[in-house]
Amino acid sequence: MFEFLRRKPAAPAEPAPRPPDARPLIALIEDEEDILQLLTMAMEQAGWEVAVARDGILGLELVRRRRPDLVVLDIKMPRMNGYQVLTRLHLDSTLVRIPVIVMTSQAAGEKLSDEEWARRLRVNRFISKPFSPEQMVELVREELGRPTSPQP
Repeated sequence: MFEFLRRKPAAPAEPAPRPPDARPLIALIEDEEDILQLLTMAMEQAGWEVAVARDGILGLELVRRRRPDLVVLDIKMPRMNGYQVLTRLHLDSTLVRIPVIVMTSQAAGEKLSDEEWARRLRVNRFISKPFSPEQMVELVREELGRPTSPQP
């Protein structure tokens, strides 16, 4: 009668492998709509596929489900901030090697800057707002061109 209580939950399904000739997939996790639209347009014009999430929880789900080639992550977001997303990515052996570019506005008076926190959490790049879409496209292009190396 209560057999569902004895069943083990199903393991999350592995994402379907993408074809080798597929465009690189960028996960863009950002809560500010104007920045989201500008970066999406710039990255699509650069030839990349862009998947977006508007908060950290949705962003983490997106990364787990789609396994992007690169993550562009805002730090200050609702529901789950970028530090929490980064921590969870680094705890997952299947996600830890995905390169991450962190973007944020610097808040005055913090003990550690966002850049220092991002470096401690082993992000690949950091960019402070405001920045131009062209600057972000160049950072993404550089990161996509780097060979992947194992994380410590």
